[in-house]
Amino acid sequence: EEIQLKARLPVWRRLGYRLGGSFLLLTAIGILVSGFLQYRAQDQWLRQSLGTLLLNIARTGALLVDPERHAEVEATLTQDSEAYHRLRAALAAIQDENRIETPIYTLTGFDAARRQAHFMVMSRGPGYPGEPYPLVPVLLEPLGRAFREGVATHTDIYRNQSGTWITAFAPIRDANGRVFAVLDVDYPVGVYMAELAAVRRRFSLHALAGALL
Repeated sequence: EEIQLKARLPVWRRLGYRLGGSFLLLTAIGILVSGFLQYRAQDQWLRQSLGTLLLNIARTGALLVDPERHAEVEATLTQDSEAYHRLRAALAAIQDENRIETPIYTLTGFDAARRQAHFMVMSRGPGYPGEPYPLVPVLLEPLGRAFREGVATHTDIYRNQSGTWITAFAPIRDANGRVFAVLDVDYPVGVYMAELAAVRRRFSLHALAGALL
């Protein structure tokens, strides 16, 4: 009679099948969560590594900006002075030495309320001294800290109309220790984000295959 009762029970009500199904479900969830955590760790490592790299470049570059020449550029607002050419050459050398694709530049006149700063010296490109630089919201807090607190900062990865970036700022001080400008180093991270997306796809496929197995 007991055997006949078991035979009449639906499959999903039998204890053995319930235990087996629960075990498989928990195993699949564990594998998927493990894959997700590995991806998040890779993502965090990439962001931190890029930020630290740019901070080091920005700090070193800021030390190579001559305060007196920079003050002369701020006073004359021209690219035709010897001071501008020397500063531009110093920034270009930093850009080339670190194999940075985009120009690096100094910023002055930070205004958080207007979301604006001003270009002063650029390693390359047509930017003129004193030209306004509109700031996307993600730049306001780290750039403001560099000016107010005199500390090197960097953004998280962000997107604007020109692509995907991470940016570092380092304060530039005069002989009295006053922060009069900030060195801006931008780094395009589109290639790295594409690689990270590929890592995410691999983790997902491996986790799914492991869960199914």
